[in-house]
Amino acid sequence: MAAGLGRGAIAHRVRTGAWRRMHNNVYLLGPAPPSLMARARAAVMACGPDAVVSHRSAAVTKMRGVPVTSVARIIADLAATEPQREVEHAYQEALYRRIVTPRAVNAVIEREPRRRGAPVIRALIEDPRMTRSDRERALLKLLARAQLPKPLTNVRLHGYLVDAYWPEHGLVLEFDGWQAHGHRGAFDRDRSATR
Repeated sequence: MAAGLGRGAIAHRVRTGAWRRMHNNVYLLGPAPPSLMARARAAVMACGPDAVVSHRSAAVTKMRGVPVTSVARIIADLAATEPQREVEHAYQEALYRRIVTPRAVNAVIEREPRRRGAPVIRALIEDPRMTRSDRERALLKLLARAQLPKPLTNVRLHGYLVDAYWPEHGLVLEFDGWQAHGHRGAFDRDRSATR
């Protein structure tokens, strides 16, 4: 309407299929089925300026300009609705990408200690073997199959965050890859600093 279209012009576009009504005063242009992004954007527009996308929709989609809840809140929301293994994987992936911290997730639970899924989140935060990557998860599976001691994972040691640490053996294992450093330039810089 702000662009000069009256109610009749909007109704005509809906009748002819040029526009499709998704919510009250929210329309999709064109006949293609709406993508997940389009559905999320339409829902936020229909709910008003303070609305955000949350739960699984916020976790699995890059929302380019659509407001979403924080990563910590998304993980806590997933714990209320999704299987524990999926929540664990989402949390580990977020840790690996350095887009969440255990402290941030714990803060969500502290604000709402009785929320559904809180015990799952507490267990993840307190688990000393929590991993940040598929490699670390694969390592733990291999060690379990071989009946070898499990390491602590992602612990601080002499100022460094190490992937796997067996304190009783004085052994550290570190997986290397540029993704863990943030970007390729940081990876190259960090490697040259350790030589």
